[in-house]
Amino acid sequence: MSDRSAVSVIVPTLLVEKAIELIEPYDGDPNEEVQHATTVEGLPLTELVYLEVPNGWLRAIDNECVLGSAGIPYDFSWEATGFNKAGAKHGRILADGSYKVTEVTEGEEAPFMHVMLQLISEGKLQDLAALITQHAESTHPIPWETQIEPVKKLAAELLLDG
Repeated sequence: MSDRSAVSVIVPTLLVEKAIELIEPYDGDPNEEVQHATTVEGLPLTELVYLEVPNGWLRAIDNECVLGSAGIPYDFSWEATGFNKAGAKHGRILADGSYKVTEVTEGEEAPFMHVMLQLISEGKLQDLAALITQHAESTHPIPWETQIEPVKKLAAELLLDG
């Protein structure tokens, strides 16, 4: 298995130019831009594809967090390499204007399942419910549907600043 992989960054189309501008100093321009027909009404998405990325890491996202710092919601996914498991990271704007990143890598479910089964066997159903809620909040992205208004607001701010 190689130490290079393809990675994908999905951002709202309204913010794609700003996303590319922020990522480019660290990781260059994307190899492909693919506009998606999206099921999220009112929020078209564009996928930026980067090929042959060392270790599947985009420095702009993994080290510098430039999209998060700019408040741009995204989905970032990478293929497995010789050093890393496949995974995904999701940045979202919360209702209070703060920003949240969730991440999950391939194989994280196995230890979680072991703990769940142990709690069930011990009859600790409240602890089980709390664990499931905590796991869902830490690994599942906030739906794109919640990003429509924050993205429109951010796009308007960028237009006024630019």
